[in-house]
Amino acid sequence: MKNTALVLAVQSNDVASVDAFLLRPSLNAVVVDMFGMTPLMWAIRERYTSIVTRLLSCAAVVDNINLKSKEENTALMIACRRGNVDAVNLVLALPTVDVHLQGRKGCTALGLAAMHGRTDIVHALLGYPDIALSMNAVSPGGSTPLFNACKNGHQDIAKLFLAHPSINLHADVDQSPLYIAASQGRTQIVELLLQRACYPVNQPSRNYAYTALHGAARGGYINVVKLLLDQPGIDINFLNDDGQTAFHEAAKEGHDGIIELFLQHPQLHSINLQDVNQCTALRLACHGGNSSVVMILLKRNDIDVNLPCSGGNSPLMAAVMVDDVDSVSSLVRHPHIQVNHRNYQQDTALLLGASSAINVLLEHLLSHPDIDKTVQNVGVNGENSYKIPRSDVTEDDAIALELMDTLLEAEDRMSHACDLMQVMVVVKGEGSDSTLTRLPGDS
Repeated sequence: MKNTALVLAVQSNDVASVDAFLLRPSLNAVVVDMFGMTPLMWAIRERYTSIVTRLLSCAAVVDNINLKSKEENTALMIACRRGNVDAVNLVLALPTVDVHLQGRKGCTALGLAAMHGRTDIVHALLGYPDIALSMNAVSPGGSTPLFNACKNGHQDIAKLFLAHPSINLHADVDQSPLYIAASQGRTQIVELLLQRACYPVNQPSRNYAYTALHGAARGGYINVVKLLLDQPGIDINFLNDDGQTAFHEAAKEGHDGIIELFLQHPQLHSINLQDVNQCTALRLACHGGNSSVVMILLKRNDIDVNLPCSGGNSPLMAAVMVDDVDSVSSLVRHPHIQVNHRNYQQDTALLLGASSAINVLLEHLLSHPDIDKTVQNVGVNGENSYKIPRSDVTEDDAIALELMDTLLEAEDRMSHACDLMQVMVVVKGEGSDSTLTRLPGDS
């Protein structure tokens, strides 16, 4: 549908033409254009307050004030999104307006105002009767207006919501306002939320069960972590769906300062706790190449340096696989390290490091007095797969390996000869003593 003359007059801010159109009894004042926008919506969008006032004097416009555009926005929603306070006040004065309508993604006018940081508009909407219905409404995406304010860092708006007596801090949402603020490092908003008595500090997200402490630890926001750890009801050992605590998250991301905070906390159960993949914090730190965290953990007397993950890889193996020289160096010096541990593929740390281009990493491994330099990968089926390079062993070791190779080659030749004998086929032609030897691959 093309723009009508009235829509064009509104878009041009032609007040005189709008007045002339409104005098026509046959005028359709709520005609929509190709975007589903009415003349009123355009006037609000462009902040043409005088035209908005004139259009609202038309009964048809007032009766259809809750029409939605193709983007599912009402006139009130457009005013909130654009920050048009005058239009919001004019529309709120209408008895026919529905402030609780949801637009795209289930967002209300109040939710849009909170999302876009329109403090004056939020203040105006909070004075509307029965606004608590919109304030505590949960969108299909699992968010509330308070969540929108916290997510986008609008502290003043969050303060307005928290001061409202009807605010629901226990809404069943995908992510709590505290979680989103903590995971984005919004310290001041976190402080505001925690000032509310009985705030649910351990409320997990609907997906994966992350708490605010998980989010802050993962993001490395140490000041937020400090605030949360000071809360009397904080559960530092809360497990998400992966079986990981906030301590695991900090180790995984390499936030050594936060690791120190957790280690000093009296309620930390065990630094060797394994997640659903049997990974400890040390194993996660090694896999992430976070040598500073590895060094901190290795200073603990209660650390288990050898606990493998579900694939059988130890922390040392994880460090080798990501070429983390500093972590390998620290691990091989630990008195309880098992340098010859094999994973489920029968690899050792030395075998995994054989393909590394970093010579100093192999030097650290070979420096351990118990390292097995003659180790070979025998595979899960007992078959020889590969062995460490000659350059990584001493002269005596090289002689021993050369002898072992000779024996293995002889064994392989004998095995091949047996295979040939099994596939030899004697074909005797009719009336002939000729024979034909058919080798593997012949047709």
